[in-house]
Amino acid sequence: MNISPKLIIGLAIGTVIVVIALMGLVLSQLS
Repeated sequence: MNISPKLIIGLAIGTVIVVIALMGLVLSQLS
């Protein structure tokens, strides 16, 4: 199997966006 670098980059960016969104939700709940 050959995985395209674009797919890996896309998954990495998507993961970062999800993590930031979850952190934002948690912080807004705490404050």
